[in-house]
Amino acid sequence: LSDIEKKFKNLKKIFLFNYLNKKVSLTNSKAELIIFDLPFKFSDIISAINNTILHSRAYEEKLIKFNNFVYDPRLRKLYDKVLSIRFTEKEAQIFQYLLQNKNTNIRKKKLLNEVWKYDESIDTHTLETHIYSIRKKIDTKLKIRNLIVFEEDRGYSINLSLL
Repeated sequence: LSDIEKKFKNLKKIFLFNYLNKKVSLTNSKAELIIFDLPFKFSDIISAINNTILHSRAYEEKLIKFNNFVYDPRLRKLYDKVLSIRFTEKEAQIFQYLLQNKNTNIRKKKLLNEVWKYDESIDTHTLETHIYSIRKKIDTKLKIRNLIVFEEDRGYSINLSLL
């Protein structure tokens, strides 16, 4: 890695002023480069910075924060400072539906209808398979047991106090 790449490897956006008008690229950086060739308008820089701040705030507002964990719906990722898991699309839909209905028990038929649009008369083990997968990820990687609870007569619920 070049010196610049080492210094900026954790940044999301890098503003560069290309005073030599040479081609600039950071191959090993995950950051988005915003390059201003000379001459430039100061208003363009202010606009780019404001746009970055607005996008950053919008992104931050969509994160669901708990005591120790954060859930990012766009990345389908549940994480803390050290550990993280990523859900499949269907796992994320189930997890988000349980989050949205956090103080309610959700029956199997309701989850099947909300996530898969299944008719209530259909009986399948698809939901149980996905719940098993979610539980296994959370238990194995995040070391949290019984986050998703099932009661025979009431349905599924999520215990957010564990997050």
